[in-house]
Amino acid sequence: MVLFAVDLSEPRSLTDAVAAFAARLDENLVVLHVGTALTAAMPVTSLGGFDDAGLLLFDPTLRHELDEAEEHALSRFVRSRFDRPVRALSRDGFAADVVIEEAQRLGAAFVAVGHRERGFFDAMLSGSTAARIVKHAPCPVVVFPVASEA
Repeated sequence: MVLFAVDLSEPRSLTDAVAAFAARLDENLVVLHVGTALTAAMPVTSLGGFDDAGLLLFDPTLRHELDEAEEHALSRFVRSRFDRPVRALSRDGFAADVVIEEAQRLGAAFVAVGHRERGFFDAMLSGSTAARIVKHAPCPVVVFPVASEA
């Protein structure tokens, strides 16, 4: 099985390349979208409490609506991009950690990720999700370059 980590901004050329890769290997394709770990980035006021935005993150109705929106976006992405059947998974957390955990849990033969070239300062500040996955994945990782869009 090929586990394809997506953020839903991948160009069609990347999804086509990953689908062709999985087909050539005669492997099933699992598309994994990792949502943002909202609670990890919770804004806190200087008085030690949560500000209004932070409180909204704990509203169960809002959380449910956000989860449904992510599921809908992933479903639409998968339907529009893949001709062959794929399994779609949506998880929350920090992208590299979740991809590594899911690859282990599912027994992935390969992990496929796209990688965009970023500026030096951006890379220094945030690091590379693809690099962390390559370093810690329990299986081979195939990194597909993503051409910058004009």
